[in-house]
Amino acid sequence: MLIVQALVAIEAVQRRSRPEGVAVWQSAERTQIMIMPGSGEDHDQFDLRLICPRGRGAEKPLEPRLASNYPEVSDLSISPRLLEIRSCIVQDYEPLVDYDQWRVAGICSSEHNRADRVKSVERHNETDEVFLLLAGRAFLVIGEGDLNVEAFHAVAMEPLTLYNVKRGVWHSCVLDPDSVVLVVENHDTSRANSDYLELPPELCQQLPDICKQID
Repeated sequence: MLIVQALVAIEAVQRRSRPEGVAVWQSAERTQIMIMPGSGEDHDQFDLRLICPRGRGAEKPLEPRLASNYPEVSDLSISPRLLEIRSCIVQDYEPLVDYDQWRVAGICSSEHNRADRVKSVERHNETDEVFLLLAGRAFLVIGEGDLNVEAFHAVAMEPLTLYNVKRGVWHSCVLDPDSVVLVVENHDTSRANSDYLELPPELCQQLPDICKQID
């Protein structure tokens, strides 16, 4: 029903008739559409708005002569109550979205996760941890063993491929400069339910060369 009423509103604007509750706007560079409930008591009334993206010039009423040349629909400027938008560009590691029992976080290259700076691995005792390479070049260092790591594996991550490190598995994520990795885990993942283990010095020295060889 909403779609039908929206189309009627658009068609009315194209005919240059403006029913009550319908407002049309135009931006200097790019035009957008948002449909909102009307402010009156009539719930069948909707406001049609063309929203200018942030930083793209001022909004102004659409000139009648332009109404017939209706612009292409673009992204909506929408309330955060409906859609939360977060940048994945963070400092080192940062939670982005927490909901119920899960969390989405971001990892960006930093002095702590470069191949020549990684000194330890960790494991999470109450959650799997999913890694997704969004940009750049990254590796997962996986350790076999329980109290001590008996063998290490380095895996070059492919873009847009999910890597699920299982609960209780030793691991570390190694990033090249300008790299971004998305992480999904339990929302309460912390030092309280995780373990940390120092890497052998000889492995720390070899890790940069190992990452170069497996690329």
